Amino acid sequence: MWLALLTLALAVQKAAGNCDCTGVGPGSEGLARGLPVEYGVSCAAWDDGDCSSHACGTLQQCNELYPDTTAGLWCCRAWCYVSSSCTLADVQPTTVGSSPLYYSYQACSTTVSYNDATCPWQQDVSFEEASAAILVAEKIGDLFAESAAVNLAVTSTVDSEEVRYGSK
Repeated sequence: MWLALLTLALAVQKAAGNCDCTGVGPGSEGLARGLPVEYGVSCAAWDDGDCSSHACGTLQQCNELYPDTTAGLWCCRAWCYVSSSCTLADVQPTTVGSSPLYYSYQACSTTVSYNDATCPWQQDVSFEEASAAILVAEKIGDLFAESAAVNLAVTSTVDSEEVRYGSK
Protein backbone atom coordinates (compact mmCIF):
# COMPACT_ATOMS: atom_id res chain seq x y z
CA MET A 1 0.00 0.00 0.00
CA TRP A 2 2.82 2.43 0.87
CA LEU A 3 4.46 1.71 -2.46
CA ALA A 4 1.22 2.46 -4.30
CA LEU A 5 0.85 5.79 -2.47
CA LEU A 6 4.46 6.72 -3.19
CA THR A 7 4.05 5.84 -6.87
CA LEU A 8 0.89 7.95 -7.05
CA ALA A 9 2.59 10.90 -5.31
CA LEU A 10 5.52 10.76 -7.75
CA ALA A 11 3.19 10.55 -10.74
CA VAL A 12 1.25 13.60 -9.52
CA GLN A 13 4.51 15.51 -8.99
CA LYS A 14 5.73 14.74 -12.53
CA ALA A 15 2.32 15.52 -14.03
CA ALA A 16 2.40 18.88 -12.26
CA GLY A 17 4.98 20.30 -14.60
CA ASN A 18 7.50 17.79 -15.99
CA CYS A 19 10.03 19.59 -13.85
CA ASP A 20 12.54 17.13 -12.48
CA CYS A 21 16.12 18.34 -12.20
CA THR A 22 17.93 17.41 -15.43
CA GLY A 23 21.18 16.38 -13.76
CA VAL A 24 23.01 18.56 -16.30
CA GLY A 25 25.04 21.63 -15.35
CA PRO A 26 27.06 24.29 -17.15
CA GLY A 27 30.08 21.98 -17.54
CA SER A 28 33.49 23.43 -18.39
CA GLU A 29 32.09 26.95 -18.78
CA GLY A 30 30.85 26.77 -15.20
CA LEU A 31 34.19 25.47 -13.96
CA ALA A 32 35.98 28.30 -15.76
CA ARG A 33 33.68 30.74 -13.98
CA GLY A 34 34.53 29.26 -10.55
CA LEU A 35 31.46 27.03 -10.12
CA PRO A 36 31.55 23.41 -8.95
CA VAL A 37 30.92 20.73 -11.59
CA GLU A 38 27.71 19.80 -9.73
CA TYR A 39 26.27 23.36 -9.94
CA GLY A 40 22.54 23.20 -10.59
CA VAL A 41 22.34 19.46 -11.32
CA SER A 42 20.15 18.80 -8.26
CA CYS A 43 18.11 20.86 -5.81
CA ALA A 44 20.31 22.99 -3.52
CA ALA A 45 20.76 26.63 -2.57
CA TRP A 46 23.83 26.74 -4.82
CA ASP A 47 24.53 30.44 -4.27
CA ASP A 48 24.37 30.61 -0.45
CA GLY A 49 28.04 29.80 0.23
CA ASP A 50 27.23 26.90 2.60
CA CYS A 51 29.76 24.40 1.27
CA SER A 52 28.87 21.84 3.94
CA SER A 53 25.45 21.22 2.36
CA HIS A 54 26.50 21.26 -1.32
CA ALA A 55 29.63 21.48 -3.44
CA CYS A 56 31.26 24.87 -3.94
CA GLY A 57 33.72 26.07 -6.53
CA THR A 58 36.39 28.72 -6.10
CA LEU A 59 33.62 31.32 -5.92
CA GLN A 60 31.25 30.41 -3.12
CA GLN A 61 28.93 33.19 -2.02
CA CYS A 62 26.23 34.96 -3.93
CA ASN A 63 28.02 38.29 -4.15
CA GLU A 64 31.15 36.51 -5.47
CA LEU A 65 29.24 34.43 -8.01
CA TYR A 66 27.18 37.32 -9.34
CA PRO A 67 29.06 40.55 -8.48
CA ASP A 68 27.04 42.67 -10.92
CA THR A 69 23.65 41.73 -9.46
CA THR A 70 21.79 42.61 -6.30
CA ALA A 71 22.26 39.75 -3.86
CA GLY A 72 18.95 38.93 -2.22
CA LEU A 73 16.81 36.22 -0.68
CA TRP A 74 17.11 34.26 -3.95
CA CYS A 75 20.70 33.46 -2.95
CA CYS A 76 19.43 31.25 -0.12
CA ARG A 77 16.73 29.37 -2.04
CA ALA A 78 17.07 25.92 -3.57
CA TRP A 79 16.92 25.56 -7.36
CA CYS A 80 18.10 23.28 -10.14
CA TYR A 81 18.32 23.11 -13.92
CA VAL A 82 15.11 21.79 -15.47
CA SER A 83 13.89 20.95 -18.96
CA SER A 84 12.83 23.81 -21.20
CA SER A 85 9.44 22.05 -21.33
CA CYS A 86 8.94 22.49 -17.57
CA THR A 87 5.65 24.34 -17.11
CA LEU A 88 6.33 25.95 -13.73
CA ALA A 89 5.83 29.71 -13.78
CA ASP A 90 9.37 30.61 -12.67
CA VAL A 91 11.38 28.71 -15.33
CA GLN A 92 14.04 31.02 -16.78
CA PRO A 93 17.06 30.64 -19.08
CA THR A 94 20.39 30.63 -17.28
CA THR A 95 23.07 33.31 -17.35
CA VAL A 96 25.82 30.69 -16.98
CA GLY A 97 27.44 29.29 -20.10
CA SER A 98 26.37 29.24 -23.71
CA SER A 99 24.37 25.98 -23.67
CA PRO A 100 20.62 26.41 -23.34
CA LEU A 101 19.95 25.62 -19.68
CA TYR A 102 16.82 26.56 -17.72
CA TYR A 103 16.43 26.78 -13.95
CA SER A 104 13.54 26.77 -11.48
CA TYR A 105 13.19 27.45 -7.78
CA GLN A 106 9.65 26.06 -7.70
CA ALA A 107 10.92 22.63 -8.83
CA CYS A 108 12.76 22.28 -5.50
CA SER A 109 11.34 21.74 -2.05
CA THR A 110 14.72 20.84 -0.54
CA THR A 111 15.50 21.99 2.98
CA VAL A 112 18.26 24.59 2.87
CA SER A 113 20.64 26.08 5.44
CA TYR A 114 18.99 29.50 5.51
CA ASN A 115 15.40 30.68 5.51
CA ASP A 116 14.22 34.16 4.57
CA ALA A 117 14.84 35.42 8.12
CA THR A 118 18.41 34.06 8.39
CA CYS A 119 19.63 34.61 4.82
CA PRO A 120 22.71 36.90 4.83
CA TRP A 121 21.25 38.81 1.87
CA GLN A 122 17.96 40.40 2.91
CA GLN A 123 17.05 42.26 -0.28
CA ASP A 124 13.60 41.01 -1.37
CA VAL A 125 14.48 40.76 -5.06
CA SER A 126 14.21 37.81 -7.40
CA PHE A 127 17.19 36.54 -9.38
CA GLU A 128 15.39 37.64 -12.55
CA GLU A 129 15.12 41.22 -11.27
CA ALA A 130 18.66 41.20 -9.92
CA SER A 131 20.18 39.93 -13.13
CA ALA A 132 18.03 41.69 -15.75
CA ALA A 133 20.82 44.11 -16.67
CA ILE A 134 23.27 41.24 -17.09
CA LEU A 135 20.90 39.35 -19.38
CA VAL A 136 20.44 42.40 -21.57
CA ALA A 137 24.16 43.14 -21.61
CA GLU A 138 25.00 39.53 -22.56
CA LYS A 139 22.54 39.68 -25.42
CA ILE A 140 24.15 42.81 -26.84
CA GLY A 141 27.70 41.68 -26.12
CA ASP A 142 28.62 44.31 -23.52
CA LEU A 143 29.39 41.97 -20.66
CA PHE A 144 32.91 40.59 -20.54
CA ALA A 145 34.43 38.25 -17.98
CA GLU A 146 36.07 40.24 -15.19
CA SER A 147 34.07 43.35 -16.06
CA ALA A 148 33.81 45.61 -13.06
CA ALA A 149 30.41 47.05 -13.93
CA VAL A 150 27.65 46.95 -16.49
CA ASN A 151 26.65 50.30 -17.95
CA LEU A 152 23.22 50.16 -19.45
CA ALA A 153 21.17 52.93 -20.98
CA VAL A 154 17.64 52.49 -22.29
CA THR A 155 15.78 55.09 -24.29
CA SER A 156 12.01 54.96 -24.48
CA THR A 157 9.26 57.17 -25.84
CA VAL A 158 6.60 58.12 -23.30
CA ASP A 159 3.73 60.37 -24.40
CA SER A 160 5.73 61.45 -27.47
CA GLU A 161 8.75 62.44 -25.35
CA GLU A 162 12.04 60.58 -25.31
CA VAL A 163 13.03 59.36 -21.84
CA ARG A 164 16.45 57.92 -20.99
CA TYR A 165 17.01 55.42 -18.14
CA GLY A 166 20.32 54.35 -16.70
CA SER A 167 23.74 55.72 -17.54
CA LYS A 168 26.07 55.46 -20.46
